[in-house]
Amino acid sequence: MKKKKSVVRLLTEILRFFTSLPRAIYYLSVLCLVALVAMLFLEVVVRSIWRVSVIGAVDELGAGIIIVLVLSSFAWIYKEGGHLRVGIVADRIPYKPRRILELVLAIASLAFVVFVFNSWLKMSLLTLESGRPLRLTGIPEWIFQMAGTVAWGVFGIAILEDIVSRIKRIFLQGALTERTDKR
Repeated sequence: MKKKKSVVRLLTEILRFFTSLPRAIYYLSVLCLVALVAMLFLEVVVRSIWRVSVIGAVDELGAGIIIVLVLSSFAWIYKEGGHLRVGIVADRIPYKPRRILELVLAIASLAFVVFVFNSWLKMSLLTLESGRPLRLTGIPEWIFQMAGTVAWGVFGIAILEDIVSRIKRIFLQGALTERTDKR
């Protein structure tokens, strides 16, 4: 009995950690946005005053930061329910089939994210092996790609968490009766 409680406690802590990942990634994306704006502002000011580019690698760094910013926002947007949905069709379906359809769509989304995660991981590992740096800054190219890979992984975890909550809502809690729902 004591062992079951410790396993449940461990699983609860693991779930709490994975639940907090999209929030941490959200703060990373905010930090990326602030860094991007500050870097571009500095470049504009320096170019207008001295007619010289201090940050000659704004294009390289800016592109990498934008990639990390966009990809790291996916998990947070999904978790907040801000992703695009076709409500015209889904809202006309009765409650029980709509919940099952949403579960199927979440599983399809997870399959897509796993595919993209795998592609990004392969790309990141190939770039890591080659050791290829960015041209102007000399920063290894794999750093931005690995950050994108991690962001896709966190996105997959957010979808997996959503799938688990949908399964619990549909099958375990018997919540197939008509009621108002956040999603």
